[in-house]
Amino acid sequence: MQVRSFRTEQEVDDWLLREPMQAPAALHFVQVNATVITYGLQSNSTPIARRGHYEDPTFKFQIPLQIAAEREIARSIIRGLKS
Repeated sequence: MQVRSFRTEQEVDDWLLREPMQAPAALHFVQVNATVITYGLQSNSTPIARRGHYEDPTFKFQIPLQIAAEREIARSIIRGLKS
């Protein structure tokens, strides 16, 4: 997986429109304080059907990405509390 950084949600929108089918989703992180990090998940929710195989973006990308984001936020906060 490759990570890209954008300054604004509009930059993400522009990139997703220019580069269709390049990224299933984007995460927008906001660090509220040392122990609270929030995020929003922006998905490319266009479903794909290939030769009778339907790919549901919610189950294929959104849920795994949400789980990974929450796991890494927790690790980051725990690491910060230990130092």
